[in-house]
Amino acid sequence: ADCIAEGLRKSGIYINVLDIKDIARLNEYDALILDSGIYIKELLQKIKPAVSDTNEFDFQKKIGGVFGGPTWSENKISNLFYTMENSLKMDMVHDPLIIDSISDSSVGYEAEQYGQRIAEKLIN
Repeated sequence: ADCIAEGLRKSGIYINVLDIKDIARLNEYDALILDSGIYIKELLQKIKPAVSDTNEFDFQKKIGGVFGGPTWSENKISNLFYTMENSLKMDMVHDPLIIDSISDSSVGYEAEQYGQRIAEKLIN
């Protein structure tokens, strides 16, 4: 998450790295980049109160990204990506970022590049 955030910052984008439970007002954010470690049902349950409290949150106007680490299956990563793209109708970055190994030295670079792809969508 921190490396993705760094890629966004290098592109001039202001970013907050938060736990989903800390998000009180989702409508203040232009993009949501989620770690696939969060189960989809749990994620949607945590988002639901914020959506109903504001009645202004429109997922369709948000940029989305998904990343996952070595302890989560690619299937969970793909499912979260699919949910955000097809059910929530978010404008997703082309593919999720799948991190094979946190000990791989290229992971930080790949994550920064992913952040920069998200930034391109935000800027354009």
